Amino acid sequence: METRIIEHNKPEEDISSAILIEASPTPGVAGIIACNYLIENFGGKKIAEIISPYFPQISLINDDGIATLPKIEIHIVTIGNQKLLILMRNFPIDSNEGSQIIAKKIYEYLDSKGIRSLFIFASGRVSDDRSIYVSSTRIDNINHLLLSGAKPAPSLDSLPVDRLTGFLMMFFAINRKDVYLMLADTPSYLPDPLAAKRMLEVFAKSLQLNVDLSKLDEEIEKHRRTVEEMERGLLGIEAERQRRTPSKEPFYIG
Repeated sequence: METRIIEHNKPEEDISSAILIEASPTPGVAGIIACNYLIENFGGKKIAEIISPYFPQISLINDDGIATLPKIEIHIVTIGNQKLLILMRNFPIDSNEGSQIIAKKIYEYLDSKGIRSLFIFASGRVSDDRSIYVSSTRIDNINHLLLSGAKPAPSLDSLPVDRLTGFLMMFFAINRKDVYLMLADTPSYLPDPLAAKRMLEVFAKSLQLNVDLSKLDEEIEKHRRTVEEMERGLLGIEAERQRRTPSKEPFYIG
C-alpha cells in the first residue's frame, strides 16, 4: 500500500481560484466543527480522498456507529462566487516521515489544480478572551482579517498544529504561496462550537461571504449546558470530599 489520492466527482470547472482550508485536529476542534458546518450547510461535495499506510492503525466510529478506517477527504464548497476546498481529517499524524510524504502528495495534487492560498483553522488555549488570532507568511496579508475582527497572533514557542499540517504549510510557503493560520482561543479540550462560530464570522467577513451561522447556536447552547453540568458535578464531588474530610486532626484521650 502506498500513499495515494483517489478522485471522486472530479470538478469540471476551473478551481484554481479556490481557497484551501485545512481543519487541523487541535484542542476544542473548532476548525473541524467550522469546516463540517460549511460542508453540511453549503452543499459540500467530496472530490478526493487520501489513503496512506502512515495513517494511525485504528478504527474510527462515525455518528451512525459504523467503524471506518482513517482517511483524509477533500470537499468543494461554493459560497456566492467563492470556491472553497476543505481538507478534512479527525486524527493527528506525528510521524515525521509519514507526515512529510502525505503532505507532499496533497500539495502536489493541489498545485496541479492551481491552488495558491491555504488557511489553517485551528484552536487552543491562548489568552482566555475568546479571540481569533491570525498570522501569515506575509504580514501585509492579514490586514483584511484584522479589519474583520481578528488579532495578530502572539509569539508562540511552537505552532499549535501537528506535523502533517506543519509540512503542508511549509510546502505552500517555500513555493511562495499564501499561508494563513487562524487560531481560535478556547478554554478547554472539549469541542467548542462557539470558537468555531467566531472563526467563521471573521473568515466570512474578510472574504465578504454571506454565511448564515444561526444553526450553530443550538450546538453552542448544548455545549454551554454540558459545561455547566460538568462543573456542577465537579463541585458536588469536591463538596462531598470536604464533608468526609475531618476539619482538624482527631483528638485522642489516652
